[in-house]
Amino acid sequence: MENWFERLRVTEALQVASLFVAFLIVAVFSQRRIWIATEMIMATLCGLALTVFPRQILAKQTEGTLNDTEDALTRLLGVTLISSGIAWYRTKDSRDGTVPITLMISRVFTSSAFLMAQLFAYFIQNKSGNNKATKSSLAWSDQMIVMSIFPTFLWLLGNLFHLFRSHDFSTYPQHNIRLNNHLRVDGWFMFLIGVAYLAFPTQIVGTISNSSNKVSLHVARCIGALYIGEGIVSLQAPGFLHERDKKALFLTRIVSELSQACVLTALYFFQDFVKLSGAAYMGIVAFPLLINALIGYFGGGTTIYYVSSPRKNDSKGE
Repeated sequence: MENWFERLRVTEALQVASLFVAFLIVAVFSQRRIWIATEMIMATLCGLALTVFPRQILAKQTEGTLNDTEDALTRLLGVTLISSGIAWYRTKDSRDGTVPITLMISRVFTSSAFLMAQLFAYFIQNKSGNNKATKSSLAWSDQMIVMSIFPTFLWLLGNLFHLFRSHDFSTYPQHNIRLNNHLRVDGWFMFLIGVAYLAFPTQIVGTISNSSNKVSLHVARCIGALYIGEGIVSLQAPGFLHERDKKALFLTRIVSELSQACVLTALYFFQDFVKLSGAAYMGIVAFPLLINALIGYFGGGTTIYYVSSPRKNDSKGE
């Protein structure tokens, strides 16, 4: 493989320099609340771009012919990324210092898995195909470094930098109440599903479509990285102080699962390439997550059972 640095054009070098300068301004020379706001906005914008323009974004980073499978998985990645920003928005004014710490820790795990998947796709998968795209194959281009690998590296550095600057690492007792139990169920479900996406992308993609290639497998791994990050937040959320911060995670899950179901349903009926097993996957995996999130969000989760308090007249008589 040729040295990618020698092949960068001037415009690509300027893009890298601009990203680095923006990173210094937003992450290094700004307070944590500025970084959190930037993280929330960028996650939403990137998710929207992946959802609305999946083919255009992938085409700039690949050489070869894309198909509908990559579009579908990229849209699923986009709506999941958008949904993850809901928790950041709903907890931005939280007085509990453990909330932003936990969210940034989850982003560290997510961006690390993202970066490993991107490096594997560019340096390992491209070698297996001699980095030459044909009509029946795909190869990652050098634009992947500018559009994916380098921004993900800065994303990881920004969260690590503000974690090292933070001094409010703490936690609260994780009581065995209904709300916390629903969060634990959500966390383990998301974590295990994310591991499955990372470890068995071929099988996961095979449930949705009959065709798979290195691009679709890479996008599936990225979805798994997001799922693992979301699972880590839910597993740590029982230690949050306020109920509203915990329920923000359930709202994130409700929006995420409903959005993914809408994407797959639309693709099944209008593009006619999603297999019926894709709908079965949504029923087996997404439906329990959605039901658990709905019960946790709308249910009275602060106590397992209700104990009536003594009346004032009874206390006076005593």
